[in-house]
Amino acid sequence: MVVKWRLPGFGSILASVVIASAVSACSSGIPSVPAVRGPAGAGQLGLKAEPPLGRVPVVNGSAALHLPLDPYFLSPSQIVTIEAAERKAEQACIHRYLPGVALGTYGRPVLQGASSQPLEYLDPVQAARYGYHDPTIDKEISEVSLEMGSQVLAVDAGRAAVVNGLRVPPGGCRAVGVDTVIKGIPASLLSSGSANQDTIAGTARIIDQELITQNDSRVISANRKWSSCMAGFGYDYANPWTAVNAKQWFLANVPAPKAQRPPITAAEVRAAAADVTCRSRVDLYGMYWAVAAAYQNEWLANGQNHALAQAQERADQLMLTRADTILGG
Repeated sequence: MVVKWRLPGFGSILASVVIASAVSACSSGIPSVPAVRGPAGAGQLGLKAEPPLGRVPVVNGSAALHLPLDPYFLSPSQIVTIEAAERKAEQACIHRYLPGVALGTYGRPVLQGASSQPLEYLDPVQAARYGYHDPTIDKEISEVSLEMGSQVLAVDAGRAAVVNGLRVPPGGCRAVGVDTVIKGIPASLLSSGSANQDTIAGTARIIDQELITQNDSRVISANRKWSSCMAGFGYDYANPWTAVNAKQWFLANVPAPKAQRPPITAAEVRAAAADVTCRSRVDLYGMYWAVAAAYQNEWLANGQNHALAQAQERADQLMLTRADTILGG
């Protein structure tokens, strides 16, 4: 599973955790995937250092930010479906060992989908009220820590070999829940799982973080224009994510209990409002989108890469079919 917490206005921080026993594609109908390619970069991905751009759009809202790799990511609602199915299978497993225990009483991070967006849209109305805070974060995050009793945790996390005379499976009931949905699917095709280089999410992450945000001269130039605009408001930020991650508020949307996150301040709201203005003034989203689209289209133009993307799509559909079956049973 990918547990993702968002920093509005910047891509994402992805913390990927694959919770499953070894899986095989022998009977899944899912093709094998290419070998690990090694260190990331344009050359390793078979891409030009700076592919030519198409039209650079004027972007004024999040609805316009669709990219070529987006169809190969699970949607937020699909992630919710998979999470609910995993939870139901996990609960059934727990009941075999501890019949009276309901996992609904225990907190757990809520999964969110990955994204191929290199620069997440910062809504002007939201920024004017909340700064860089995401007002939906408390709805999306349940308790981060698992405040379970030792016996429940022993079964759920597999910390004991035997509970109430029954052998606990490797990885515990949490692994059983996940494996019920993903069994037979290679880890490299788990779009809601491994975010390594050989997944679509991993490829998008490399394009976003290494090719675009660090090295592409056209984005670097756009960032300089944005920085110059911000200087006019009295801010010294090199690029948008240095503003989002300013030490005063960078923990705003990290998945932690609300009391541990910084409060919204007038200074944060002013900075976010200036950020929104400058992004629009220099069409920063449009340039990021155009560059990301150029890299992603070039990657998909390779037949082997396109086959991998289609294999990912079939794997996602298999997971969703299993999840629907579990939830309907």
